[in-house]
Amino acid sequence: MKPNAAIVDLTNASILAKNLEESFIECREEDKFAHLFYILIIHGEGRTIVFCTSTAALLHISSILRILGINVSTLHA
Repeated sequence: MKPNAAIVDLTNASILAKNLEESFIECREEDKFAHLFYILIIHGEGRTIVFCTSTAALLHISSILRILGINVSTLHA
């Protein structure tokens, strides 16, 4: 690392938005989409970020959510 490189410490909880909530649900692979849909319908009154393991998974999930009438924006590398 260069001596004049900026260091950003993301471990400080004070930089997180106070209304940010992180959740993790353990479930079977075949139940993942049902749980996601339930969370978005019942608890999705704000903005929700969903992380996917691949671009293919992102496109698959976002397509189904759009068909079900959920407003979806995607971002992938």
